[in-house]
Amino acid sequence: MIITLRESHLRSLIRRVLIEQGGGTAYGRNYHTLDNNPISWQDYPGIDIDSYASGDGGYYAQVTCTVDDSLSTPLRLFATEGDATHFARHHTDKIKRELMSREDIPAKAIDIITIDSANYTSDLPLSK
Repeated sequence: MIITLRESHLRSLIRRVLIEQGGGTAYGRNYHTLDNNPISWQDYPGIDIDSYASGDGGYYAQVTCTVDDSLSTPLRLFATEGDATHFARHHTDKIKRELMSREDIPAKAIDIITIDSANYTSDLPLSK
């Protein structure tokens, strides 16, 4: 026996199954952690992003690294908000990669954990 369904009926069935399985929550939620939202490029520890509109229709952007000021960028003016956001995101990722590749104290550089594995002593806490 062959049953034929129209596409709209099939979509409706799938929608109902997803609602029943999800119980009203968004698909892919994790019930084991309290805060399962990812860290976005704007939330990297040790990196501050300043972006705002100028009076003449442009947008300013600046990325400041609180760990190493030599990685910071000067304040720059862009024609569109998208250009300013792209600049900030690109340089934030670049700074993050630089901080993570450091061998001196990489954990302290990205401010996620407070120990240096080469100089670890058991009296130091493992996290902040």
